[in-house]
Amino acid sequence: MEAGNIKEKITGWLNEKLAAEPEYFFVDLKLQGRKLTVFIDGDNGINVGKCAEFSRHLEKNLDAEKLLGENYILEVSSPGMDSPFKIIRQYQRKIGREVSVVKFDGMRVDGILKEANDEKIEVEQTIREKGIPDKIVTHKITLTEIKTTKLNF
Repeated sequence: MEAGNIKEKITGWLNEKLAAEPEYFFVDLKLQGRKLTVFIDGDNGINVGKCAEFSRHLEKNLDAEKLLGENYILEVSSPGMDSPFKIIRQYQRKIGREVSVVKFDGMRVDGILKEANDEKIEVEQTIREKGIPDKIVTHKITLTEIKTTKLNF
């Protein structure tokens, strides 16, 4: 089976479980040889126990269909605080937090994420210069302009 079809099948199984638990959402998956890494998050984060539930659900389906053979490595986790955002729901979850956005044109915007929808995000940046009052600049950035977005720590 081709990698695209495998990913489609795995995403389908995840969506079955996620439909019953709408506070959690699928972020991404990586398939490297026989190692499958699945990233899931939640509106209020996700804990190890919940990741284990998703792992058991996937393992049951993978074993039943022998999709990756008998010897595979399955890892289910949250994307991690320093991972780039992949889907709009991650942006929406982080409204009010400081982010660093790198655009495809090389421009970097550091500021507070104020808004996020299916088309654009809004980041409020404070520009400080010695001897001059702070200036607030609001950047409206379309999702297609964004190379990466991460939380600033």
